[in-house]
Amino acid sequence: MSTSSRFALAGIGVSLFLALPSAAHADHVIDSFMNALPSQTLPYSSTPGPFLWAGTLGELSQPLDIASQTSLSGVVGGARTVKVREATLSNFVYTSLASGTLSYATGLAPSGTLTLEYGVSADLNQNLSADRAFSLYLDGDLNTGASPRPVQLTITVKSGGMPAVSRTFTLLSDGQYKFPFSAFSGVSFSDVDYLKLQFDASQVQGVDYDLIGGLRTVTYL
Repeated sequence: MSTSSRFALAGIGVSLFLALPSAAHADHVIDSFMNALPSQTLPYSSTPGPFLWAGTLGELSQPLDIASQTSLSGVVGGARTVKVREATLSNFVYTSLASGTLSYATGLAPSGTLTLEYGVSADLNQNLSADRAFSLYLDGDLNTGASPRPVQLTITVKSGGMPAVSRTFTLLSDGQYKFPFSAFSGVSFSDVDYLKLQFDASQVQGVDYDLIGGLRTVTYL
């Protein structure tokens, strides 16, 4: 699916996602995606927008772009750090985040990584013990074309003074994903202090996807 087509469908996707039972019964919003990234202009463009970019385009290159934001009403703990990385400088990758949708797009080369972090500078102190899973809705082109292009999602959770626990999941098809708390042995979900989601497409090429409707927790699998 082209980037333009995915943007055209994003508004429809938000409405459909919010109509799903999982969205209606979600217990905690981690990130509504309603708080836009800071505005900047992509290389060789004249139109600013809520973007981050990394890699190489023309004569311009940077391996990493970061936005750390505070006082966000639709984000757990009120703060979010977003990172886009393309360390090989052989591709151009970018993300936009606004109006309930995070969109990620790349060229036809190693597709980089996207990282979302919550609780970086201050503990979240979130009691999620009544919930059972993290949840997100993905729409993309990971399983189209001649061969699959899976994205590896690593979720890292830290509670209290305990060591952080990370688990990796493979994202390949469109739809709603639920990542059970039971996979994170050793985490006390009555006191979640830090959360990181890293979407790694650095081993595949030309990956585009949208995360629609935000990140949240749900009470059922």
